[in-house]
Amino acid sequence: MQAAAHPNSTPDWAQARALFDFQQIDLARTALLVIDLQNGFIEPATSADAIIPRVNRLAKALRSVGGTVAYLRHTGSDDPALSVPAWQKDIPALARLDRRMRPERTEHRLDSRLDVQADDLIVDKYRYSAFIAGSSTLHDELRDRKIENVIITGAFTNFCCESSGRDALMLGYRVIFVSDATMARTPQEHQMGLTAMQLAFADVRNTESTAALIAKPR
Repeated sequence: MQAAAHPNSTPDWAQARALFDFQQIDLARTALLVIDLQNGFIEPATSADAIIPRVNRLAKALRSVGGTVAYLRHTGSDDPALSVPAWQKDIPALARLDRRMRPERTEHRLDSRLDVQADDLIVDKYRYSAFIAGSSTLHDELRDRKIENVIITGAFTNFCCESSGRDALMLGYRVIFVSDATMARTPQEHQMGLTAMQLAFADVRNTESTAALIAKPR
């Protein structure tokens, strides 16, 4: 069965109210975040077939100008310091997610089509947002590299991508959210996530526009 195409633009009224339009960024201080493109999330979401080549294209482009590429993996754990609260594991869907996304499981692995390079970061996260306290080491890793800008790609638009983008902005990062290199379970959820990001949290642009920003003469 062919997946329904995701809308990769937001409504006119959201575009009119957009807060951010970054015309130039310091690429050496920019990180591409590839969020949760793991086997466990990609299996039911065939739109990954379309977005993974776009993610790889942006990763290659950013590496070529000295930027950073970071792959995030949603991870389950029994460690009290990392595990989600016990009451959340009483919710069947969240309990299944926790079990499936353990490091020893095939579902936890990054999709093999991703062009992961030796110098890229691979960071496990234990909450939807990669930036919330206790979720991951990403913020520290990016600060060590003096990163000021993040480009968000991956899954799912309205869950981990949106959560990470919101928190990144609150921590002071400029956020670019790539409309056709993120995916959700339905077209409606995808557009809802893009719209929320454009209204207050990110510069929402497509792969072509993001690649052009990376290639823009300095």
